[in-house]
Amino acid sequence: MFRPLCLAIACTAVFAENAPAQTVRSDFWTPNWPVSGALITGNTLYIHGDYNFLGPQTGGGALVTSTDGSAIPGFPRVQGSVLIAIPDGVGGWFIGGAIGSVGGQPRSALAHISADRTVTSWSPIVDGYVRALARRGSTLYAGGQFTMVDGQPRAGLAAFATTTGGLLSWNPGVSGGVVNQIVVGDSVGPVFVAGEFTALAGLPRNRIGAVDAVTGALRAWNPNSDGSIMAMSLKSGVVYVGGAFSAVGGLSRAAVAALDTSTGLATGWNPGANDVVSSIHVNGQNVYLGGAFNFVNGSPRARLAAVDVGTGLVTSWNPTGWNYSRVYALSSKAGRLYVGGSFGLAAVDLSSGAIQPWDPKPNGVAYAVTASDSGVLVGGDFTSVGAQPSQKLSALDLITGTATAWEPAPSALVRAMAVRGGTLIVGGDFAPPPFGSSPSIGGQQRYYIAALDLATALATPWAPILDGNVNAIAVHGATVYVSGNFTQVGGQLRDGLAALDAVTGTVLPFAPASDGTTRILGVRGNTVYVAGDFTTIGGQPRNHFATLDGTTGLATAWDPRLTGEVYALASGGSKVYVGGNFTSIGGAPRNHLAALDTSTANATPWDPGADGTVRALTLDGPWVYVGGSFSTINGQPRRLAAAVEASSGLVVGAWHPELQGNVVQAIAVASPTVCLAGDFLSVNGILQNHLAVLADVSTPTQLALASVVATAEGVRLTWFAADRRTPSANLERRTEATGWHFIARLESDGNGVLQFEDSTVEPGGRYAYRLGTQASVGDAWTETVWVDVPGLLGFSLGILGGNPSPNALRVRLSLPNDSPAQVDLLDVTGRRLERVPMSGTGVHVLDLAAGHRFPVGLYLIRLTQGSERRTLRAVLTR
Repeated sequence: MFRPLCLAIACTAVFAENAPAQTVRSDFWTPNWPVSGALITGNTLYIHGDYNFLGPQTGGGALVTSTDGSAIPGFPRVQGSVLIAIPDGVGGWFIGGAIGSVGGQPRSALAHISADRTVTSWSPIVDGYVRALARRGSTLYAGGQFTMVDGQPRAGLAAFATTTGGLLSWNPGVSGGVVNQIVVGDSVGPVFVAGEFTALAGLPRNRIGAVDAVTGALRAWNPNSDGSIMAMSLKSGVVYVGGAFSAVGGLSRAAVAALDTSTGLATGWNPGANDVVSSIHVNGQNVYLGGAFNFVNGSPRARLAAVDVGTGLVTSWNPTGWNYSRVYALSSKAGRLYVGGSFGLAAVDLSSGAIQPWDPKPNGVAYAVTASDSGVLVGGDFTSVGAQPSQKLSALDLITGTATAWEPAPSALVRAMAVRGGTLIVGGDFAPPPFGSSPSIGGQQRYYIAALDLATALATPWAPILDGNVNAIAVHGATVYVSGNFTQVGGQLRDGLAALDAVTGTVLPFAPASDGTTRILGVRGNTVYVAGDFTTIGGQPRNHFATLDGTTGLATAWDPRLTGEVYALASGGSKVYVGGNFTSIGGAPRNHLAALDTSTANATPWDPGADGTVRALTLDGPWVYVGGSFSTINGQPRRLAAAVEASSGLVVGAWHPELQGNVVQAIAVASPTVCLAGDFLSVNGILQNHLAVLADVSTPTQLALASVVATAEGVRLTWFAADRRTPSANLERRTEATGWHFIARLESDGNGVLQFEDSTVEPGGRYAYRLGTQASVGDAWTETVWVDVPGLLGFSLGILGGNPSPNALRVRLSLPNDSPAQVDLLDVTGRRLERVPMSGTGVHVLDLAAGHRFPVGLYLIRLTQGSERRTLRAVLTR
């Protein structure tokens, strides 16, 4: 008889070949900051969080038109911030910054994008970030804050051959600070380097110096700045510099200066600025300055100015509108000056200073602007160009993926929402200001709770008055249950829990008392589920989790006996599924995830187990979608999100999105669409900040294989029928040596779930299964799934956390016997950084980064047991 084993060391999950993939909607707009809630009704997705922009996902770099600034399709998405971009000389670009991937391909601080907008294979591994790039002929110079490049020591400076992409021996190095700028002449001369360092090529150089372009040897050129240099430009034998200095080149100079390329001395050119100059661009007779200043050469010039290249006098050119901002990047082409800064992006006419109709609308700071014949490459600390303001509560069209015009504009955070009829009931921190009449949401004053018209986003007349914020809402029929940090509702005492009439807003008698904060998780019939940090509630001792009578507010006899916290709940059948940060519930040990009997409050056998906090649960048919900050469910790698069988607790193999980030806070499902919301950066290697919509969860017309679990003792298969009325199906099996033969007739459980446990397999064997949905064998078969049944444990080593990824040093290893073993972590030079002794037959999980903060870069992980050895290459990112 098939006996499922619960020990991780004895179980191997096997999933369907050609299983339906989770298609990430790359057209779906995303916010610039995390999302804390999501809800689907009809074809609309409602979200709330602490964001202020929504826009198409472009990443930290984009190619936009020079006419209106709209994004040019086909440019690869950049995960991370682009701090510098320069042309490669043949229509493409080199980009640098704090970069993790480009076009879905892992990249570390540097990347090369060709003229056809594809990412080239050039992929240096840098253990920091790049802020400066310069190219001369076939050599690319890079500067920033790093210590290693491709496993070789490089302190803030490196050079590459553009023909091969190989790292060159050029290695002057800096110490004491970062490199902000590198400039070189067109054909001859040294490499000029500036930033915040105190030594260059091993000798003292304060913030600026020059080295040989081939050997890296230090030149005598030594302007000696007393403050950081942030901008530098080379033109006609003069190096123009800007920054936060008061003296450079032997003379007093306020934030901007011109240096002789031969002597390093400051010339007579002396505009002077009253604050930081962070960008310099020379065009014709003018030197354009950008920064945080308000005056240049005594003339009012807010953040942007033009200075005569000969006299240093300020010209009459004076665009305005930059107050309280800072300019970081300048580039010119065809009579326009393109400007990037903390305000975003803009274009200014070089003659008149008039602002041009060019508006890429980034949702963050722009640090890089490079104008070329094919468009303007912009980069910075943003995730979208073409973004539009959208504050804290928004609606997106599930069909088009774009934000709708529905904008209630809450004055503060929204923390909860629920749909009732044609309204969205929302609660949060919003309320009118103490001394003013500004609307707080939907164009009206509302005190922490409101009902918004789903068509217009306007607040309806429903207007209960609370004296504190709302953190959770549940609607049942004509009753709205709320929890939060309030003491009064409609003038009546209510200590953090209340019930309101959904039509009139009248306060209902429901008034449970508790000794701590509470949050309502849901309503089932006349039972209200609440969680919090209380120890008594509704007149009874209850530890953090309880049920209350929906009318009286008294605690029921249901007592799950919780150790920890509950954050999420989903109800179905005779079970209520709970997630949180607990280790025991319902009288049984359960890690962060459990199912409780709705009658007894006892834990059911359902026990997937998560290795981190569960924040979101959504029940859809035979599956429970789980979100949180975990990395495994039921021993299977599932980072931040997973689908689990509602009946068995087995992980659904066909649903496996790969997320990089911190947490999934909410999951909304409208099959076959699943929406994930939280604080994450990418899904399936695709840059998708804080919000992702996944489609094609169950693509087959009639049946989809949900999961397969194989041990040496048997195989368990589970299917889900799209048409839940499917009564039965025929199961066939074959091996590589035999043909198909009928082995069982499967009956649906009434919810579209069909299961089979095959105990007649041999350890180490390979079997194929298929399911037919018609009465006679051979009709309407599902796709074939091949299953490898494990034999005896072998000697193996694998990476659990994705590679490259921030968790690339988390490994899973298998030892076939009790002989002593060891795991070594090595850098690329072979130097051992850590050794962990191992023993014991079976599977072990080990995090080599635990308790350490290793720099990003390339590492080797080696497992040794006797004469057996396995070595893996791991790339650690941030």
